Amino acid sequence: MFDPVRIARLDLFTRLAGIGAALICLTAPLYSRVTIDFTGTEMPILSFLAMGLIAVVYGRWRGAPKIAAAAAMTADLIGFALVLGTISYVAVSMNRPSMAASLTAIDQALGFNWLHYSPVVSSYPWAERILWVAYSTMVPQLGILVLIFAATGRHALMRILVNGFALMALTAIFLSWLFPAVDADVHFGTLVVGKTAAGWSTPMMRVEHFLNLRDGFLTHIPVMESTGLVTFPSFHTMCGVLFAVCFAQFRWARWPAVALNGLLIAATPVEGGHYLTDVLAGLLISSAILWAIFAYVRVPAARTASTWAPA
Repeated sequence: MFDPVRIARLDLFTRLAGIGAALICLTAPLYSRVTIDFTGTEMPILSFLAMGLIAVVYGRWRGAPKIAAAAAMTADLIGFALVLGTISYVAVSMNRPSMAASLTAIDQALGFNWLHYSPVVSSYPWAERILWVAYSTMVPQLGILVLIFAATGRHALMRILVNGFALMALTAIFLSWLFPAVDADVHFGTLVVGKTAAGWSTPMMRVEHFLNLRDGFLTHIPVMESTGLVTFPSFHTMCGVLFAVCFAQFRWARWPAVALNGLLIAATPVEGGHYLTDVLAGLLISSAILWAIFAYVRVPAARTASTWAPA
């Protein structure tokens, strides 16, 4: 059983964190060399405002909590979609010292060699294909979970999912600002990159944006084209833990979700260019955040007992 008051407080905390992230993005030109390109954001912003208004109207005056909850959740997802990618670009543009060598050293101390792992996976095309598919399910899994929780009336779990996703993303972006690192495939030279007077070029947009932001070639952050630029910790890994826990609320989905998200996490070094340290940090941090969220929103045992005690 979950405490609706505490869930509301968690919503407020997460939204305030999102507003703080948005303010960092909006004020970026004051303290960094980047400006924000808002081209194409008109419709998402209008949709965000419309969903927020619907949530207020149906929650406070129309007495339709399900509609209000769905609208509020939609507004949250739109808002965070606009903010999260953008603030990860701002973080990279600060050009803090790279931690790639340190992450590699930690991997080696743990007995993991990225240059051995990646070729082994690539030598089995069927395995690489499976990992690629699993790695690509992050956004679909989020959407499916939101729909299932909404359809089954599990609004508390839906709020936990959305809040957990946003808080994990913000935590990952903050840590990636503190400990930035280029992708492992770039660090080890397995991904072809080229540099000209105009900047870096590479087949992978994420890597190209990362390198050009750090070296000052990319100074306009395209909000609608931004993608996550987080290396440490692995956000895909964090989402894998979050989704497995959320799907586990349904007995029929528990083990398929564990298998799928296990493959997603295993794919991160190859498909996401992550170090093993990124993956381990993602596992630990996401587990800690989920534990804190569930510990906070659950109704204390004493209150539950008193609520259900016979008269």
